[in-house]
Amino acid sequence: MRPTRIVLIDMSGAGNSLFPTGQLKNCVFTQATSRESEVLLHLLTHDMVIIVDSDFSQDLLALVQLIHATTPRKPIVAITSEPNSQQVVAAYRAGLSDYCFLPLEQNKLCDLLQSFCEKRRFFNKILQNISSTIASGKLLPAWIIHLSRCTILRFRKFQRACRRVRKEGPWHGVFNRIWKNRLQEQPGTTSQFKMNQKPEFTPDIVVSLSGGNGYPELNISSLGKLQVQFQNKKIDRWPSKKGRGIFAYIATSGRKIYRDVLMENFWPETAAESARNSLHVALHGLRRTFSRIDGRRDCILYRDECYYLNPDLNYFCDTHAFRQLYNEARTLENRQDIEAAIVKYRAAVELYRGDFMEEDLYEEWPTLERENLREKYFTILEVLSSQFMKTKNYSEAGRMCEQILSSDSCREDVHRKLMLCHYFSGQRDKALRQFQQCQRSMYEDLGVPPSRATVDLKEKIQAELFFI
Repeated sequence: MRPTRIVLIDMSGAGNSLFPTGQLKNCVFTQATSRESEVLLHLLTHDMVIIVDSDFSQDLLALVQLIHATTPRKPIVAITSEPNSQQVVAAYRAGLSDYCFLPLEQNKLCDLLQSFCEKRRFFNKILQNISSTIASGKLLPAWIIHLSRCTILRFRKFQRACRRVRKEGPWHGVFNRIWKNRLQEQPGTTSQFKMNQKPEFTPDIVVSLSGGNGYPELNISSLGKLQVQFQNKKIDRWPSKKGRGIFAYIATSGRKIYRDVLMENFWPETAAESARNSLHVALHGLRRTFSRIDGRRDCILYRDECYYLNPDLNYFCDTHAFRQLYNEARTLENRQDIEAAIVKYRAAVELYRGDFMEEDLYEEWPTLERENLREKYFTILEVLSSQFMKTKNYSEAGRMCEQILSSDSCREDVHRKLMLCHYFSGQRDKALRQFQQCQRSMYEDLGVPPSRATVDLKEKIQAELFFI
């Protein structure tokens, strides 16, 4: 049986003495740096990723998010110093499977790796039993047939990637082609793992907040439930659920999307020829849906193996408008023009009517975009709440905090700010009840107590050490 291959990414030099050499004969360790191209190269051939960092840093979270976006089902274990509750939430959101604290004994590490090897050995044993049953001519249960089919399809997908490597050249070029649309960060974010290669083309679709001259021909609302209006007519009937998702993917991305990317996102476990046919059927249905309203122009165009919205259309997308308002407000804030930034921030809050594609919670493709936009929305609410507190508008500041906690009840910093809002509004009892709610949320969701800073704030409110 092939040994378990583990990628060891040591970001701080703290992992040199952790890993035993002879205690785990079924594990093969491969040392790797945190460079993006090297990480992506090892993900194709290894079974597990272990990241060692002396501190629970933002670079570690960015690396976890990169690996999870590329291979969502690959286990990722972090070995760091003990994180706080907010770091734990951020790590699990990024895709971390498990974590261990430093200092770490080798026995505990051996137990962790051994349990993973046993799970992998059990799965391989199932596959061997399937093969022997097929060879003997016996019938298989339906669930085993489904499992074997998925395994074969994933193997074929890997074969297609290998053929693409032989056809297109160096590894780094292939990774840039396959994962560029999946991993490319949105404007306004920074990360050491951002693609360094120059894109093959620049987005040629310009979106304005005003929608151009007059009312936009195509109006796309994806924050909350997806709503599309074309030539002032609402599209209620989509040709299929896949067709609806493909349109939303192309329209909200604001750039050209490779055909292979659409196939991998919407038909990940289907053979290439079948996925291509399904994509053509879905796009044909989309074109017919829009042509019934206006048959003069195609809404979705195809060129150089890419699909994109027709740039001649005057259209408005709330996702792009939200990002544009956010980036403009951050620029104004950096210039110390706080009043103008607040106007932009409040306009962005009005646009955010719900999470991105909230009806498609079980689809994989909107997940990263949803989390990215939600974090920007939380950042806006935090800035507005802080400004309202400075002007002693505690009711508005508290309303902003409550909007954050309605989506993420484990934000201790927001709980503390809301406690102060209640206290300075003359509602000391409500501030203490807010601490109890924070304590309950931390125990139920994370299994940890509130931090010392939150407890200290509660004690000061009890003793009325703040002056209103």
